[in-house]
Amino acid sequence: MFLHELSKDEKKSFWVIANYLTMVDGVLQDEEQELLDAYDAEMNETFSEIHPSQVDFRRAIDSFKSSTERIKKIVYFALFGIAAADGEYTTEEERMIELTRREFLISDSDGSLLEKCIRDGSDETGVAQYL
Repeated sequence: MFLHELSKDEKKSFWVIANYLTMVDGVLQDEEQELLDAYDAEMNETFSEIHPSQVDFRRAIDSFKSSTERIKKIVYFALFGIAAADGEYTTEEERMIELTRREFLISDSDGSLLEKCIRDGSDETGVAQYL
């Protein structure tokens, strides 16, 4: 929905984190793959699948340190979308999402609002007010 706003480097870092997130619970669900495909198309970039063993999660998260608050919220929103896509929000996914929220300095209330947008299926206008 908003991933086109990321710079090329931010898109690559997002892609690394997103791929890791889809496999953190050990299973890539069809819904997660479909969302990854949609995100790939939205970013208008082609990145290959990244195996979790090749991911430096900390480095990917740290690459957003100088990004704007809006970009961090966009990434958080998209990542939560992946975690919630299959209807199973696992402990591993929850830990990653919480770590991302804390590292991006997104408040609990802002994180909850963005998560609610995913759960409610909000459109772009509904989400934009929280970014």
